[in-house]
Amino acid sequence: MLPRKDIDLRSLTISDNYRRFGLSSNPFPVTGIVAEGPDFAPLDEVVTKEIISFIESTYTQQFFAGLLVVGDYGFGKTHIFKHLQRRINESLLMRGDERACAIYIMNPKSSAEEFMLSILESFGMHRFLVMVWRLVTEKLSNDLRTKGEKFADSFFPRAVQLSFFDSESPSSPLKEDLLSNPMKFIDAVYERGVDLRKLERYAEEVFRPIFKVPEIARNLSALSQYHGAEAFKNWAAALNYRAFSKALKKEIGEPEFFHAILTVFRRNGYRHVYILVDEFEDIFLVLGKRERVQYLSRLRDIIEHNLNYFSMALCVKHSEWQNIVGDSPAFAERFSRRVELKSLTVENMASLIADYLGKVAMEGERDINNPYHPFTPDAIKEIQRKSLAVPRAALEICFVLLEHAAKHDVNIIDSEMVRQVQSIRESLLIEKRPII
Repeated sequence: MLPRKDIDLRSLTISDNYRRFGLSSNPFPVTGIVAEGPDFAPLDEVVTKEIISFIESTYTQQFFAGLLVVGDYGFGKTHIFKHLQRRINESLLMRGDERACAIYIMNPKSSAEEFMLSILESFGMHRFLVMVWRLVTEKLSNDLRTKGEKFADSFFPRAVQLSFFDSESPSSPLKEDLLSNPMKFIDAVYERGVDLRKLERYAEEVFRPIFKVPEIARNLSALSQYHGAEAFKNWAAALNYRAFSKALKKEIGEPEFFHAILTVFRRNGYRHVYILVDEFEDIFLVLGKRERVQYLSRLRDIIEHNLNYFSMALCVKHSEWQNIVGDSPAFAERFSRRVELKSLTVENMASLIADYLGKVAMEGERDINNPYHPFTPDAIKEIQRKSLAVPRAALEICFVLLEHAAKHDVNIIDSEMVRQVQSIRESLLIEKRPII
């Protein structure tokens, strides 16, 4: 029996073999799949223009539009959605009462109920619950301002009022930190002996017109187990549409429930919510024909009932979209705006390589007139051919070649090296294989 070899990482260091190229590291993803990765815009200007047009029109008009991003495996659909999510949230999220947000979902889930839950989970259930309770603190602050001393005394003992109000006046609004952070407000209420039951009833009156279902409003306003994190658990459970409706043993309308979610966003200043659904074709993996048709129909009902303040974009492969059109033409009609992702041209390939290299370029050590170095023009053409012009495959090839060049003191990556990429890849795998 061979002796076991311990895994010792104490000598592990960051390689500086890339310095000869004026680079700090290998920027290309190992498998060609970019998780969050470098934030590059789409290479195709037509794609960029169509996406910008989609955002501008929906944000301005506040009306639903469906965007379809179509492309085969490895063509960068996920990268575009990640880029779109980042750009929307960076540019529009902090605009006060004109804000917008993008929520990214990896796949369509297996039911309309789970789809709605995945929206909240992707956005952040805690963030959403904070927005829900902010509706209470804002109304309470307005009531304090307009209803005056008698209302304040009915809610807060005189001895603690100064810790809640902006000034000594009982008609003063809540302190800004308590108004903007309702969880901090609830903590203060709990610690200072304010009547929790009265606050629960007040919150329930705020929630009931939004969520319509009394049981949801009641659960969202429950404070009896606030300390110990049980309240958060109960609040989140009330927003788990599928589980909660089963527990109630009664049907809750999906379109109306989604409308309640959008209402919370809207009352928190969101002008538009963008739902970005990647790998939508996964419904063919998890659902049979009958269930799939029903699912698409239910999603369409949700859209038809909520044509304001939100839009949806889908990433899907060419062939699978045609199948979806066949399953539900009415659903497909809602995605009339279409972006086609095409194969990389040699010029696109050169831009892609230059973009990645530029992300790790060491200042003063790169030739600004040769942004592709150490890749030669003929190597770029060969990578485009070898990868069949698929971005994911091209990025993986670039990783292998640059890794090899850095380790073996190769100064130029030319077309001949690209043609040997398979044997180079295998040699790298052997070098990385652990000793057992």
